[in-house]
Amino acid sequence: MKITRRQLKRLIQEQMSNIQQDVHDVIRKFQGAMGQRQWSKVRNEFYNMSEGGDEYGIRQTYYQGWTNGDFISVIIAVEGSYSP
Repeated sequence: MKITRRQLKRLIQEQMSNIQQDVHDVIRKFQGAMGQRQWSKVRNEFYNMSEGGDEYGIRQTYYQGWTNGDFISVIIAVEGSYSP
C-alpha cells in the first residue's frame, strides 16, 4: 500500500494532536489535592524524563512520542516553574 505525502502529513498531524491532548490530560490528572499526592510519587521520574531519561522504562511504556519539552510542560503546569 502506497501512502501519499498528503496522507502522511495528515497522519503526523493527528499523532501530534493526540500527544498534545495526552499532555493536557496528564496535567489535569496532577492538579488538585488528590493529584498533588500522586505528583509527589512521580515527580522525580518526570524530571528524569524531561532530560531524556527513561526511568524504569516508564517513558517507552506510557509516554511514547513525548518530547522532553512535553515533560517540561507538565512540570511547569503542576509546579509553576522548571529547574533541572
